[in-house]
Amino acid sequence: MDNTPRFSGGGDDCELMQQKQEWAKTQDMLKSKLILEDDFGWNLPSMGSNSDQSNANNKGNLKYIGGVDISFSKEDPSTACAALVVLDAGTLEVVHEEFDVVRLQVPYIPGFLAFREAPILLGLLEKMKTNNQHFYPQLHHVDGLNQSELRRQLEAKENCNKELILLTGQSGTTWGAAMCSCPSLSKPIYISVGHRISLDSAIGIVKFCSNYRIPEPIRQKSIQQWVAINSEMAATFSSVMWKILVIAVAIAALLIPSGEGKFVCRGKCEDIRDCDNWCKTAGGYPQGGQCVPPLYQFCCCIE
Repeated sequence: MDNTPRFSGGGDDCELMQQKQEWAKTQDMLKSKLILEDDFGWNLPSMGSNSDQSNANNKGNLKYIGGVDISFSKEDPSTACAALVVLDAGTLEVVHEEFDVVRLQVPYIPGFLAFREAPILLGLLEKMKTNNQHFYPQLHHVDGLNQSELRRQLEAKENCNKELILLTGQSGTTWGAAMCSCPSLSKPIYISVGHRISLDSAIGIVKFCSNYRIPEPIRQKSIQQWVAINSEMAATFSSVMWKILVIAVAIAALLIPSGEGKFVCRGKCEDIRDCDNWCKTAGGYPQGGQCVPPLYQFCCCIE
């Protein structure tokens, strides 16, 4: 929870306006440093197969590709699961994953999403850099388009019969692309650049990573994130159910008529035979001569 973003606005309109002005200044500062051309020290996978080129430009090949995103609980929108998944660029297999379940204090404000989510994702990257630097990704796929207007314009295009559509504004600047990553699918994915990579290279890397409609770093992130979220829910559910079981055992003990024995638990067991052994060792033989079967891997019997 150390990297949980916090918001100082407190619901006051004046403070909220001041916060948005500060964020806008930060955005302008970062935008002035943005590099929208290739500026990396490795070869893209499509280029990496040419060993002569790799030797000529003294660049190594891209080794690890990351995918990051945050998913929010439907029951509690302030609770989120941040995920970082790293794939081997040669095999597109998952080699590392990081997760963090957090409670966000920063509200969703259109145009300032990064100030809500980026600190969480940066925290995962810093954690990985410290503990698992060997697999640290050289390139990141981020789920979610950072320019909503770009997406709306792309969706308005007729793109069912085209593999790739570039969006070019009146100024001549190309802002992004819509690409059908699978020949059998007409629903495109939307690509925009981040930092130190050109749109052409971004399109190339997305094509390389797309075995299905969604690029593997994002697809695997979603799969692993689903597993993490459900594991967290299962752990919570298990804890609650164990408390219910303890209460049920207590109630069962109270319901047993006086003189007919008492309900006890003897510990964990592997199967019904272990439960029988525990029960018989305790001297417990309920009616029918059989011990109560294990509940949630705990042996219970009447003695």
